[in-house]
Amino acid sequence: MFREVVSARLVGGDLNKLQDLVTPDAIAELKPVVQKLSMTQRKQLEINESDIYLSFPYQIGIMFDDANDKLQKRWVEITMVFHVMRGLTEMRERGEEIPWNMGTLPEYQDRVFICNYRFKKEFTAGQQSDWTINVANHFRAIDLINESK
Repeated sequence: MFREVVSARLVGGDLNKLQDLVTPDAIAELKPVVQKLSMTQRKQLEINESDIYLSFPYQIGIMFDDANDKLQKRWVEITMVFHVMRGLTEMRERGEEIPWNMGTLPEYQDRVFICNYRFKKEFTAGQQSDWTINVANHFRAIDLINESK
């Protein structure tokens, strides 16, 4: 759900509406990038939950701040990776067979995206905190392959 909300707001270009979901540092980093994108490119940022065919936690980190002897601050960060294929929902609805290696097949490469989101939450005793996104990254693997040629 969070991916759909964040990606829809990125498409709209109004990053100020992300304040409760994304850290100010991440918004500051995303803003100039999103502003340079054409509307066609922005539309590619939108994620449909049912188009995700693979997701996994890439990294989990626990951070401590020992600066205060009386209160040890603690945070958890989880980096999640999502593999998305545009139109996957429609393919499933039509009963099409979905190849397991679709990301390597030329006819699917323009529709396969990888999205990395890093979430952070404070777990310090007595502190209430929501999960927020401090890194958001969307890309097509084929673009990286083409850039390296």
